[in-house]
Amino acid sequence: MFNKKYSTFQKYYSKDVNNRGTSKKKLSLLTISNALFVFGILIFFYFIALPSLVSMSYKSSSLNFTKPFEGTVLSYVYKGVDDGFTFNELSSNENPVKIERNIKYNQFLLGIPSLGIKDARVDIDSVSLDPSHALGHYSGTALPGEVGNSFVYGHSSLPFFYNVNDYKTIFTKLPELEKGDKIIINMGTKEYIYKVKIKKELLPKEVDPFSTYYPSLYNKATLTLMTCTPPGSKKYRYIVLSELQ
Repeated sequence: MFNKKYSTFQKYYSKDVNNRGTSKKKLSLLTISNALFVFGILIFFYFIALPSLVSMSYKSSSLNFTKPFEGTVLSYVYKGVDDGFTFNELSSNENPVKIERNIKYNQFLLGIPSLGIKDARVDIDSVSLDPSHALGHYSGTALPGEVGNSFVYGHSSLPFFYNVNDYKTIFTKLPELEKGDKIIINMGTKEYIYKVKIKKELLPKEVDPFSTYYPSLYNKATLTLMTCTPPGSKKYRYIVLSELQ
């Protein structure tokens, strides 16, 4: 009799233990499933939604975007994640030609204190439109300190991949610049300080490296920095126009 009762108890106890084990497994699977779902949402927000929101916030910032004069100097060809983008002249689809200047230097250094960029190398009159190893100074535009527009272009990336010391991502935070922020250029023994005046978002076909976009800045020494926007996208061009102090 006792053995029969014990056997019945053991049977129900074992079933209860098994049920609890199954419930724990289901709970674990549910927890993992929820975690993966949340992780997926975070990935979507960080890599897709956030860049778009950031781009829209730039448009509504104190440095409002205005329609520039029409220009059709540059376009781009996208080569993929590793190579980033390459600029090409619309008219001939060829790289810019190296021009002769009476200067001793083939590079100058660029610093943006508010973005943590220090002594970034810029190739003067660059013949490469893929600035993966140094920033590019568009061939034929003004040199730092000269009257006219000096045009510098560089890569950007998704925020996750940003590295201030990597030329493939160096201009990712360019849209965070504010009016009055300093851009410091060192060429040889001379230092030039520019201050941010205007920010713009343009279509690639609207970019003109020789233009200051505003009549009030004509016949002045200006510096334009350009990259792609939104971060990680090649759809638009983001430019920051600054004036020599």
